[in-house]
Amino acid sequence: MVDQQAIAILLTAGIFGVVVALAVYCVAAFFLSRIFQKAGLPTWWAWVPFFAQWKFLELGGQPGWLILAILLAWIPVIGWICSVAAYVFMAIAAYNIGQKFHKEDVWVVLYIFLPIVWLGIIGLGSSTFDPSKGKPSRNYPGTV
Repeated sequence: MVDQQAIAILLTAGIFGVVVALAVYCVAAFFLSRIFQKAGLPTWWAWVPFFAQWKFLELGGQPGWLILAILLAWIPVIGWICSVAAYVFMAIAAYNIGQKFHKEDVWVVLYIFLPIVWLGIIGLGSSTFDPSKGKPSRNYPGTV
């Protein structure tokens, strides 16, 4: 028979994990909404899962549909490769977005290891968006 204490600990840990995940999601979405606002895009895009990453990729000059590779993560081996590839393209987009915000090339390292910090610095910082820098954004009037 399963111990009631073990069940209570697992439930507590699960609830704590969900609360932390929601908090991280909200903070990241808020920072991303500030980036979108600076780029002249609708801020609500940042709050829609997958769509936000799609638009982030496009803002960084990458095809947005690449984020759909994350949906294959449940497939052994292929899913891992697709997930890594999607993250690499997200890092490339972050590099291009960083250039549009007048950040030096090395700033992409911060995105790779601490993406929420990178989002916060770009989103809440005083740097302005210059669409002429970096790789041209995709599917945006005036930035292509």
